[in-house]
Amino acid sequence: MKKIAQEKTNENQLTNLLNTSLKNIKNKTTIYLNTIDPSTSTEEAIDYIRKNRSTRDANEIINSFNIERLTTSNLKKRTDSTINLLLHYLIIVEEALIAKNHLTAWDSLLIAIEHLGYLEGLNDPIITKRASRSEDGGRAKATKQSDLTKAIQQHIENHPQNKNKKNDQIAREITDSMYENEAERRLFGKKSKDDIISLILNILIEHRKKQSI
Repeated sequence: MKKIAQEKTNENQLTNLLNTSLKNIKNKTTIYLNTIDPSTSTEEAIDYIRKNRSTRDANEIINSFNIERLTTSNLKKRTDSTINLLLHYLIIVEEALIAKNHLTAWDSLLIAIEHLGYLEGLNDPIITKRASRSEDGGRAKATKQSDLTKAIQQHIENHPQNKNKKNDQIAREITDSMYENEAERRLFGKKSKDDIISLILNILIEHRKKQSI
């Protein structure tokens, strides 16, 4: 009985910690959103997403925003996609807490914090100035990014079909193959290997969904 009581206490403490962290992140998100529209709150933005999410799978929506965030050279588009990702992950945290799925809630909370950190960084004058210069030069890199996407799609088309392989395994194999090609490796720019794997994985998932339609 003591063990059960202790487990219940630990569970309640974890739930309280997650709820407190979620509340803090929502408050910080509202502060950021107010720099764009003073009348907007996190709760209103989340409610709007819930009402307009339709029947699309949440993972499909997140993958779509992730692809845009990783591939676009347009600062506004990258910002908008990051805001949407932040709000979607806050929704996942809320739903996971209701379902008492603390692991999912914690993982999603960490991802939300990462996206919020990026957005808060945009309010730093030095970072904003650098980002503006980066966007000016980003237009010249648009073709390079397009070439990267095309190269990834070509690898996906040519990759041996194996239904027993998981998507993340295929994404890693394609990444390794592209790293071996110097011309393709240059297309990665300053992206980390993990970013490339994530990008390939998202494009692969979208590709397979289109094939299944």
